[in-house]
Amino acid sequence: MKATLSKRRMIPKWRPVAKSLQSPEVAPLKPKPVDVPRPNAEEFEIAQMQFEKNPTAGHFGDLLAFSVFPECVPAVRDIAKAAISKGVSLSSAQRAIAGIVAADADIEVEPPLCLEDKKNPFSELLQDHRRLLKANPENPLLLLDFAQLQLAGGNTKSAEKSLRLAQGMLPDHPLVLRTVARFLVHVDKKYRAHALIASHPSTKLNPWLMASELALADVAGVKPKFYGAAKKVIDSGRFPDRHIAELAAAISSHQLSAGHPKEARRSFTKAVLAPNDNVAAQIVTDQRDLNISLNTQGLIQVIEATHEANALVAASRGQHSAAIKSAQAWLCEEPFSSRPAQFLSSVYVYNEDPQRALEVAKVGLRADPNEVGLLINACYLHALLGDLEASAAAGRRAVQLDRNLALPFIYSTYGMLSILAGDYEHGESLYRDAMHDFERTGRNALKGLCATFFAQTAVRANLPKAEDILQEAIELVRKYPCPESVTVLSKLTKRENLPVSRMRLFEQYVYHPSTNTLVRTSGVTSPGAPLIIWANE
Repeated sequence: MKATLSKRRMIPKWRPVAKSLQSPEVAPLKPKPVDVPRPNAEEFEIAQMQFEKNPTAGHFGDLLAFSVFPECVPAVRDIAKAAISKGVSLSSAQRAIAGIVAADADIEVEPPLCLEDKKNPFSELLQDHRRLLKANPENPLLLLDFAQLQLAGGNTKSAEKSLRLAQGMLPDHPLVLRTVARFLVHVDKKYRAHALIASHPSTKLNPWLMASELALADVAGVKPKFYGAAKKVIDSGRFPDRHIAELAAAISSHQLSAGHPKEARRSFTKAVLAPNDNVAAQIVTDQRDLNISLNTQGLIQVIEATHEANALVAASRGQHSAAIKSAQAWLCEEPFSSRPAQFLSSVYVYNEDPQRALEVAKVGLRADPNEVGLLINACYLHALLGDLEASAAAGRRAVQLDRNLALPFIYSTYGMLSILAGDYEHGESLYRDAMHDFERTGRNALKGLCATFFAQTAVRANLPKAEDILQEAIELVRKYPCPESVTVLSKLTKRENLPVSRMRLFEQYVYHPSTNTLVRTSGVTSPGAPLIIWANE
């Protein structure tokens, strides 16, 4: 049996800097009017002539620099298309930027993820960044990306050194502080991560840092320092919606963890006014606990534009091809993180591609060798593929790291092996032990998931009691539903076995027949409320 994702928190996202620079996170909290710079037409013409005469990556980089000016974009777009169609040798970063500038399906950006690379699937990007740093060693933003790629390759000490250099150059920049805090969480130094943000003098003035403090306090299991101040910031109207969305989501997550879903829903109404990718993924994660619907236009748009959120939604709907595509992009965006690797590995399992699932799990374990969820998956996948020695090694390691978490998953995997080997009685006993352990520790949804894997194995092995085991799994999942259980059962029974919940909405549209208009209203509705209502006129 494979593992499920651990509870998601609103900790800072560590994206490639190029993507962060497009987000409101780095925008001024209170922007001032500035003079818009204009391109130097003569320099642009010279850059075009030089590239036409000698089409090298260096000259192409000079041209790309002009893509920040809207009036230059059409010319740069045409040159980018021509350069790629002619096979001009460009770096991965240049191809990516060219694809963004062109905004055209004719240009295919080479994916940086290569699972066949046994050393480091992000080696090409790492080499590109190393060359760039040789030319510009004091670029703190480039160091953030370099550290991310180093961490993805398992070079934790080198990544920490790069981050220290970046922090030394920009000690007070929120993006740098949040990135360092995310690194500390990754290496299991969550108390240091919280202390870094909580003690920084800028936190009380910056809603992004305040959001990080709340989320990191929850991860560290300590009382947040700025919870009261954060609620005042949300209600004050001092900052635009895009700058408080993550803070409102962090407040909501804290309230939900404390057992106050009504307050959490109210806080999320602020977060959904201008959600970023981190907020979108948290909304999808907390949807069931908050009892909210994702079927509103604003949420649909931001989810579709967010790799993580889109992957989660697609998987919950059984759309495995779409989930795989979004999850691959999510992993490339956060190559150091175990979450996208574990998620993508799981989707490949449900897509009945255990070999690819194992390759992805190995990518995640390269970055984080002590991630118990990935070790549990590796144990299961090695067993499926017949490598019992590797399965046992991964299982032992998982149990050593966290016995209570890992043991029932390992029991389930060995139960599968026993049944498929013909020892039905021992296999059922192991599955029952696993289900009992999940129930004893209050993980009833996992008990239901374990029952579905038991039913799957029983059906594959043509056990005489397979139908009874399947019916037991259906009843358990109806009582303790989770999306992964539904995915397994829907394949076994050719139908979905859970009723649709009556969800709340964050917005409604009021139809005024006298003017034939729809007016959007914000706020949490009652469960099962319609998206469009008629005005009382």
